[in-house]
Amino acid sequence: MSFESHFASHKVKLCLTLMVTAVLEVSRGVKNLWLHGASAGMKSYPNYGQYIPIDYMKAFLHGLPYMWADKKYYDVEPNMLPFDFIQPFVDEYNKLRCEVSF
Repeated sequence: MSFESHFASHKVKLCLTLMVTAVLEVSRGVKNLWLHGASAGMKSYPNYGQYIPIDYMKAFLHGLPYMWADKKYYDVEPNMLPFDFIQPFVDEYNKLRCEVSF
């Protein structure tokens, strides 16, 4: 594995981890996740900027659905995408959910 592919893989894993941990943070707005220092509450701001710039995270979130999409949807305007665009993700998610279900 080349350095570039390892670096990109690391960034994707980091973005996925931050996306999951953001659910656990009590914060008003996504931009507040990148603030640092004391907040108005009892906890300090999370300071996600120490891990990755906010612009990288925005780019990741905009590109994430395309990981499962067919290439024919790559050049379609986002507001013109049909539901079929996300269907492969939904199918894979349901398959995994059924495997985990008791």
